[in-house]
Amino acid sequence: MKYTRHIFIPAEEFDTYEYYLKNGLHIDGCGRDEVPYIHSAIFPNDIIMEIKVCNADTDEGGAFIDPVLFQDNKKWCQEVACGDVTDSLDDTWILEYNGDEYETISKRSQVQ
Repeated sequence: MKYTRHIFIPAEEFDTYEYYLKNGLHIDGCGRDEVPYIHSAIFPNDIIMEIKVCNADTDEGGAFIDPVLFQDNKKWCQEVACGDVTDSLDDTWILEYNGDEYETISKRSQVQ
């Protein structure tokens, strides 16, 4: 089965993180290998996809997007899949787990 969720990121946050992502820069005020921004898509069968904006773990690397799929059993979450890193919040990620596809579409919110 295929599940789809949409994430609409507030324009100011979207524009700020896109600047760092598109220019290959570390995010100001955050250390190496930190995750300054996470947005989650929650699916109906206790699956969560986190779209994480991360700083690289070296001074030479810039920010990147790391999509990760979790199974939530109400006591803890277990990572069950991860995708390729990307460099834009305006993207679509599809991860598979147990024969199902989980699609998250992230866009800049048009609401101010």
